Amino acid sequence: GLSVVLLLSVMVTGVGAAFADQSQISHKRAVDRCVQLKILGGYGDGTFRPKNSLTRAEACKILCVTLSGGSSPTLPLPATPAFRDVRNDPNSAWAENYITFCCNKGIVGGVGGGRFEPSQNLTGTQLAKMLLTAMGYDAVRSGFTGVNWEYNVKQYAQQAGLFSSLSGLNKAAPLSREAAAQMIVNALDAHPGLYGGKPAPEALYSEVLRQHQAAVDQNQFGYDQQWG
Repeated sequence: GLSVVLLLSVMVTGVGAAFADQSQISHKRAVDRCVQLKILGGYGDGTFRPKNSLTRAEACKILCVTLSGGSSPTLPLPATPAFRDVRNDPNSAWAENYITFCCNKGIVGGVGGGRFEPSQNLTGTQLAKMLLTAMGYDAVRSGFTGVNWEYNVKQYAQQAGLFSSLSGLNKAAPLSREAAAQMIVNALDAHPGLYGGKPAPEALYSEVLRQHQAAVDQNQFGYDQQWG
């Protein structure tokens, strides 16, 4: 009805980040949603750089902000760094808080030798593993460790719909920022409580769109019946 249309118009107003490179973004709706939820953001020059590869440090920030409902919690950091290539690296020190958060929750771990490799690119399968763990899957029981972890992660991720709208994605290749946005949105749809323990606001937005489309279809059907 009219209330749905009015609500839709109000909510759509806040959607659309209008980045300088907006035309290069294929997964616009997913990116818009992540930006609106403060999960992802643009760069200082006004671009989003959708094709840029996601790093391990950036993935930790994404998961931390998502689980915290759009905020960046400040954690007490140990006097001795957990990883020797994070706090001591000028390009990665910013991520120590996020990395600590995700490590504490068992979402991610180091790569051995006291290193985290924060600037290393992340694959689709690796982000899927992080998302599934954040969604409550037990990494050990689900087989996300050991030699078959990639196969198991892909199976569970497929069942959870994490790769929805990403047909043709090479899950073993570095993941782009916009593909990551799509996977995050898919995770929020699969597990609404992922966003700080409460449904993300855009869950309502999706429902409004659905109701609006239903109303349009119904009105169109009635019109056809009356005038057809």
